[in-house]
Amino acid sequence: MTQRKFKPEALKSSNPMAKALSELIKHQIDAMITMQSIRTFENFIEIKKSLHHLDQRLAELTPVASEDTQSSTQRGKRPMIRKDCRIPGCWKPAKSRGLCGTHYQAARRKRKF
Repeated sequence: MTQRKFKPEALKSSNPMAKALSELIKHQIDAMITMQSIRTFENFIEIKKSLHHLDQRLAELTPVASEDTQSSTQRGKRPMIRKDCRIPGCWKPAKSRGLCGTHYQAARRKRKF
């Protein structure tokens, strides 16, 4: 048995109903693909936020064990805990004044300190 292949030429007939139906189907498929893409992207964002919060919680619970951290705790200082940029939605590590490098330079250029 041979399977029939879909032939788009068959839908290019002069029948206006066939053309309208073909366009309707195309638009419905495009809408379904778009909605599925949006759902997938939203799920990805939620997973990324959850992982970010989990990373922050783990950073609070277990300080980074390096030679500098160990020597500073031996001297009575607290180990540094990684903090993120204070700009909402930015998860880069803070370098100065609670800002990541990008936002710090932008604020420095605008002189908003």
